[in-house]
Amino acid sequence: MDTKIIVDNRKSLDDLDFVDIEFDSDNNILRNDDNFCTSLNILINDFNNKNIHPQNINEIIKLAYILKYSNDDVENLIIEESTPTREIYKLNSCYKQVVKLPKFMISTRKDIVDIASYGFVNWLPLANFKNYKGNGLVKKICSKGSFECLEWVYKNGYKDEFDQKNFELVISKFNVNFIKFMLDNFDHFIIDTKIFIQSIHSYRWYNFDKSIGIECIRCLYEKLSTEEKIISIKGIRKFSRKIVNDNDLILLKFLVDINFRFPKGDFKSILEKANLGEDHLDALKIIIRNFDKQLFDNKDIFITCVENNYIEILKIFNTTLKSFRNLITFCSVDDEKGKECFEYLVEIGCNLDFVFDIVFKSNEYFSAYVYIRKKTKKIPDKSFYNDCLKEGCYDILRSLNKNIFKIYDFDDNFVKSLDKINNYYSKLKRACIEKDNEYNELVTKKQKLLDNLDKV
Repeated sequence: MDTKIIVDNRKSLDDLDFVDIEFDSDNNILRNDDNFCTSLNILINDFNNKNIHPQNINEIIKLAYILKYSNDDVENLIIEESTPTREIYKLNSCYKQVVKLPKFMISTRKDIVDIASYGFVNWLPLANFKNYKGNGLVKKICSKGSFECLEWVYKNGYKDEFDQKNFELVISKFNVNFIKFMLDNFDHFIIDTKIFIQSIHSYRWYNFDKSIGIECIRCLYEKLSTEEKIISIKGIRKFSRKIVNDNDLILLKFLVDINFRFPKGDFKSILEKANLGEDHLDALKIIIRNFDKQLFDNKDIFITCVENNYIEILKIFNTTLKSFRNLITFCSVDDEKGKECFEYLVEIGCNLDFVFDIVFKSNEYFSAYVYIRKKTKKIPDKSFYNDCLKEGCYDILRSLNKNIFKIYDFDDNFVKSLDKINNYYSKLKRACIEKDNEYNELVTKKQKLLDNLDKV
């Protein structure tokens, strides 16, 4: 009976095993294939346990291809899981073209720097230490090695290579674990403004656990002298707007903690994004808590907040808003969000001297007028009604009662114009009533005709 192999479409190295392979119970050798020299049961066990060594490497590769794995997956499996040994791994010629092994696997010369570049700490004890000369080992590890390798070389006689240049290298790459390790185990590194500023740039460029990364930055900052801290803060101002645009709340909070004062330009920059989501709003709140004093003198910022109904931001400033006399005039009361903003400004006591200017920019001026009167309990000044006459807001003028003439002494031209408006609307109203009566009479006549037709 032939051996039967069932293969599913695997996509992950974690699934690289023989769970779905079936074969005859009385046959433990893959029949009709002389390329397999090992008992199939032993090979399967090695495969599942990733027990790869010079004696079975070619058979492991063959089984991987039977399972239809890609060249990259096979190569990664072989390189990452092969057993460290001084023996040489020899590939069959057909596999050399698709699986490229590191030099330390195919040569008796186990170069320590080559091993470190792969991050394989379990291979390091087999390296040719006598042939190693120079100081490139720690540099290679800091550049592309693993943290385990860094710990190994530290414990095995290479402390001298932990110099300033390699420290600056891990800062530039912002390898958090490496930085913490070096700071915890050495005290000879020079930490100055340049190092600190570089750490913030690197922090922004690389992806990692931000909460751990910020602790590294905080540690570096605390090692600065008072003078260097002042210089560093000035240096951050040169690119603080980029930090704001990153919208990294963790970094923003750190800057607030060290009393960094955000320029007003940074506030404007993030204000443009405030309507994109709560995260931008959170960033704005952080900045506002540590802004430059001149921010309060910049009315354009508050106008932008009012025009866009950024109520949560306005609430942070609160009492400061009262000092701007006509700020409320930039509100719109044409929708619910605008009305919410308007009511908030009225509630905190914003100046209402020019509040009725909102009417003239409203889509529904009469509705806006009624709404503002109701919410402010305020009567417009005389100039407002004159402006209504100029702007043709006749509905507002028609709503005036006689008491208004006890408050304001309107000129004859205004009174005559108001009479004309009222007469016009009265005639128009009568015409509409007459039209309605005429229409109703026609409907009645039509209905009578229809009734008579039904009788016929």
